[in-house]
Amino acid sequence: MVNNIKNINRQVHRRLMAALPPDSELRAKLDMCGTDSPGYFYTCRQPACFHCRRRYVARQTKAAIERFAQCRKSDLAFVTVVFDPAYDVADIGGVVSRARPTIRNIFAKQRRSSRHWRRAQLLGWIEVDALCGEDVPGLGSERAGLLDAMGVQLRSERPTYLPTLHAIVAHDGLDWQQVRDAFSEKWTAARQVDVRPFYGHQPVEKSLGCVIRYAMKRTCTESLFGGEHIWPTSWLLEFETWTAGWSRSFQSLKVSVGPGKAQKAIRAPAVACVVEDVDYGAMPVTF
Repeated sequence: MVNNIKNINRQVHRRLMAALPPDSELRAKLDMCGTDSPGYFYTCRQPACFHCRRRYVARQTKAAIERFAQCRKSDLAFVTVVFDPAYDVADIGGVVSRARPTIRNIFAKQRRSSRHWRRAQLLGWIEVDALCGEDVPGLGSERAGLLDAMGVQLRSERPTYLPTLHAIVAHDGLDWQQVRDAFSEKWTAARQVDVRPFYGHQPVEKSLGCVIRYAMKRTCTESLFGGEHIWPTSWLLEFETWTAGWSRSFQSLKVSVGPGKAQKAIRAPAVACVVEDVDYGAMPVTF
């Protein structure tokens, strides 16, 4: 998959551009992205644009390295939470808007009973998966089991959207299992919450970059037996058109909870080099 990400992004882009109406505002922005005008270089800053996404990932990776610079690797974890399903693309925003205060409330609740949670913080992004009933035979047993435990209904040919949080959690003074248990009190289905510690041979900086690139890969594909399958064109057009109207650039996809008031967060710089597409890949089991 790692070696195919660039090709997938290009195929998705071509398919989207071919499907967008000539008078589409999103099409105009994507067409103009990267063009020069006197004294100005235009970037569309649309999540659908893989060029802008690469720039954003690079900036966010450098910012995360600065933010978590004082954290030990043993105090960092990768958290994935699968939110409630959205049966219409317009419902995705509601699912995400309900999840944001829920995450903040988890931290607030834990901080009332534990001083260690006051140092904890989270930085993550929302990815959206899509599946339909015809995809069930190609799902792995764990994925199929999760959907069943959540009561997700997959319909014939129509997508069911699954907004998913991928996040870095700094948990100084806590075990990663405590982070998992706190999130699992809200999202209770088996495997709906997955927490994995940062450990292994990779330095913290590389692990942080791996998580952010994974969270922002946005390939609009289904991971089924046999590899990655690009969404049907109708799904892609529906999703990207909706996202362009809903998302404030990339900010609507971002979720952040800072440390408690007694802790001072490090301000992060806003400039970084571009990350190559070949670094976008599936998350390893360990870091």
